[in-house]
Amino acid sequence: MSLLIKAMDAYVFLEDWPKALQFIDICLSKDFKDAPQRPDCFYEKARIVDAQKRYSEALVMYNEFVEKYPGHRHAGIAKHRIEFLTHGY
Repeated sequence: MSLLIKAMDAYVFLEDWPKALQFIDICLSKDFKDAPQRPDCFYEKARIVDAQKRYSEALVMYNEFVEKYPGHRHAGIAKHRIEFLTHGY
């Protein structure tokens, strides 16, 4: 799993969204359903979709992230994005 995360991080840094999303989808597959990094992958996918200006999809993903992982370190950021995408502030 750690190699998947490193590859994902590299493609995120390069802003190569399609390749980053490929690795994120592997991270989110059933093979890694119990991996501790899964919430990070889930959040990163929402963030990438948001960066691609696919706002309605990002909103759904942020909401699902906050619902599934309310205590996660990125939950607060996700809530702010939900507010901004919903109300524009």
